Amino acid sequence: MNRTLLALVALSPLVAGCVTATVPAPVATPPVAYEAPKPNADGLAPAALDQWWTLYGDAELNTLVTQALANAPDARTALAVLDQAAAVRRETLDKTYIPTSTFSGTATETDTQVLASTTIDGFSFTPGGTTTNLTGTFSVGWELDLFGRRAAAARTANADFYTAAFTYEATRTSLAANVAQQLFQARGLAIQLADAQETARIDKELLRIAQAKFDTGLGAGGDLDQTAANAQAADAQAESLRAQLVAAKRALLVLIGKGFDPTASLDAAANVGVIPPVPATLPGDLLRRRPDVRAAEWRIRSAMGTLKTDELALLPTLNINPGVTLTDSTGPFGATSAAWSIAGNVTAPVLDRPRLIAEIHAQRAVAVQDVIAYEQAVQTAYGDTETAFTYLDSDQRRVAMLTTAEARAASAYEKNRTGYAQGFNDLQTALTAETTWRSIRSQLTGAQITAMERSVQVFKALGGGWSPAAPAAGTPYAATAARGG
Repeated sequence: MNRTLLALVALSPLVAGCVTATVPAPVATPPVAYEAPKPNADGLAPAALDQWWTLYGDAELNTLVTQALANAPDARTALAVLDQAAAVRRETLDKTYIPTSTFSGTATETDTQVLASTTIDGFSFTPGGTTTNLTGTFSVGWELDLFGRRAAAARTANADFYTAAFTYEATRTSLAANVAQQLFQARGLAIQLADAQETARIDKELLRIAQAKFDTGLGAGGDLDQTAANAQAADAQAESLRAQLVAAKRALLVLIGKGFDPTASLDAAANVGVIPPVPATLPGDLLRRRPDVRAAEWRIRSAMGTLKTDELALLPTLNINPGVTLTDSTGPFGATSAAWSIAGNVTAPVLDRPRLIAEIHAQRAVAVQDVIAYEQAVQTAYGDTETAFTYLDSDQRRVAMLTTAEARAASAYEKNRTGYAQGFNDLQTALTAETTWRSIRSQLTGAQITAMERSVQVFKALGGGWSPAAPAAGTPYAATAARGG
């Protein structure tokens, strides 16, 4: 046996040949700092990103995100995929480290009737009767891991599991961001609906004034028709926004896994909310915080483990097969016996060597693709964050300017409306002032909602929504994933 092992080790390089499948290391180093302006962090620690939605101080948002992470189809599907990855990992590790074993048993009963026999000194050499034979065999198969084949398979299984764990976290982070954005969109529609209803009220007030002037002969019929048309258009706009708000609420309910609940169960009040401060982070933090980047990193490890396994397939394998057999026979010549055996076999690829080499080159190409995908994931993460910061800063400046403009437009409209009611201005002047005010107010609402959604994009781009210290939190694999992270 020792000679066989020594010969196997000595000849393995000749059998394997020189097949080198090098894979370039990823080149993905983010800049030291962001070029885009960052909002004031106000001393918040990066850990505040773990549950960023709580920073808004919004009870409804907190409830909806919690419900989504527990009940949403996307979250449940991601957890099922993680369960599958954990089961596959256990199966692979069991096959890698636990020897195979089989047990077989047979039982036979033979009834012998003597038709003719030979006797010597009265003794028959063909005894009759019933004979029962019971045989049990237990065998074990074990591959001697001379070249690290089991370790390579274990690394691949672990890498596949961690890839699934971080993909699970990435799904949940996206889900939380989608819930927040959908809620803010619904609230934006609620604000626009409230504005449209207020517009309809004001237009009806103008219609009342125009009707009174017409009745007293102080106003023209054209003014009356104009104000009536405006009042009807305002009602139509409000009706359209009401339908859009109901649809937005239904979409939000479906998103959190409560698609059959009535839309009235969602508040979605006409309230913009306040953008919270963003924790201080650096571009390099994205490599640790972004679950999609970490999943891409583990895909490289999985591909490299598979590549190593394919390379080792060119080397011989040595299997040891010990076994024990017990036999019990009852009858005229009954006996009990036991036997043990040990066998070994060496296999080496010969004719299928070209196929194995082709698989190695194909897997190397897969690994190179995963390296490129990781580099792209890092660049995408940096680009997402840089863009989100840039737009958020621009949106906040735009909100500030539109807030001032809306206040002045509202004041101008109020003065012109009062002047029309008192006969100092004509109707067109009042309607022009109203149109200007409503237009600016609509732009302000849109900018405020866009800024809120952009703040969500910032938190998502920074990798918020999960805890890097406890990957796959809330699952049976949290501790395992944390050790492997």
